[in-house]
Amino acid sequence: MIINNERIIRIREVLEYRQEDLLLILDNIHDPHNASAILRSADAFGIDSSHFLYTQDEQLELSDGVSGHTLKWSNISTYDSTTELMKIMRTRKIPVVATVIGENAKSYEKRDWTLPAAIVFGNEQNGCSDEILKIADELITIPMLGFAQSLNVSVAAAIIFSEIRRQREKKGMYKKNWSKRKQEWLDYWIEREYASRLRRKLPKTPKL
Repeated sequence: MIINNERIIRIREVLEYRQEDLLLILDNIHDPHNASAILRSADAFGIDSSHFLYTQDEQLELSDGVSGHTLKWSNISTYDSTTELMKIMRTRKIPVVATVIGENAKSYEKRDWTLPAAIVFGNEQNGCSDEILKIADELITIPMLGFAQSLNVSVAAAIIFSEIRRQREKKGMYKKNWSKRKQEWLDYWIEREYASRLRRKLPKTPKL
């Protein structure tokens, strides 16, 4: 048998914990190590899918090593238009929550993360783009107590994801759940494993 039952059970278990109403948006992140580290945290905390927006920079070459070899299990899509990306968020009725630096935003700890969210992290120099800030439904920040006014974007993501998990675990939202969409991803991942090992054509990726 090319894929043993334990492997299939593990793949299904990971999918069961994925939170379908939690999405990640990376707004013109240009450091591949930061992007890969964020994807690793997203996988660890059950973020459903990751959406890369490139309106300023070219697409990145992500590092599978930095991501803890989670790239192949990450549901990733890329966009070169903010409008195109926002159409998807509006269709799925998921609020856009942009991370910013400053006192005019809500502390990430005060946000109710049991509610749906598409969390946006901006690039390392300029933060979220003006386009994103104009259309964001909410702004959140990580309050700083020292001389530093910001954190590395991958560190900030891990902190916020940890709070999301804390709130959702308290509400029992990580209990095993299944859906037609998750079944499609399970079928895809298993078929891809077979195709890769038998050197066959890879299956078509399911819709995000």
